[in-house]
Amino acid sequence: MIRYVFISAFMFMFFLSSGWAQTSDEKSLINHGDVRGFIWGLPTKVVQENEAATFIVAEDDRMLFRGGAFGMPATIVYEFRENKLNQARIFIEKSYTDQQKRIDDLMTIRADLVARYGEPLEEDFKWRNKSNIDYPDAWGWSVYRGELFITLKFQDQQTDVTVFLGNQQPYEPQFSVTYQPRQAKTNSTKEPPASGLLF
Repeated sequence: MIRYVFISAFMFMFFLSSGWAQTSDEKSLINHGDVRGFIWGLPTKVVQENEAATFIVAEDDRMLFRGGAFGMPATIVYEFRENKLNQARIFIEKSYTDQQKRIDDLMTIRADLVARYGEPLEEDFKWRNKSNIDYPDAWGWSVYRGELFITLKFQDQQTDVTVFLGNQQPYEPQFSVTYQPRQAKTNSTKEPPASGLLF
């Protein structure tokens, strides 16, 4: 079920959705607001009460949820400054037996973001070992072994989006999508973690 509340001066916009599969409701959620139906600057309480994923824990200026994003299981972490929404990070929690499927899922996320933001501003492929550079069907295994790091960057007037797929820990690739308001990079004094969840 989708529920909209729009705010100009007095009202906030939020979304309710459910399920792991990417339904038409989830696609609408992704394509409205600045992140998952929310707009930047919303207070903690509004996000906690209206995020459709399952609330896990709140600590300091962060809240963690588990649910779905891009049709995949995910952990969603919201970060606040002075009780205002200032960042969201989505960690894809899907298990892979075929490591190449990560590249397929990366392309799914890329397509969804292109539909919202247009073509990426940047697509960066950093290789530690280029033995598979000419074999795209093996790139998923290169990511798994820590040989390849992929970063995609998107932008609109309000939001910077960064997709990261890479192996910060041996055989434990991180697959994340980070949303920030465009001014946050210059205003924020906090550095994002190098890897893993925020809790």
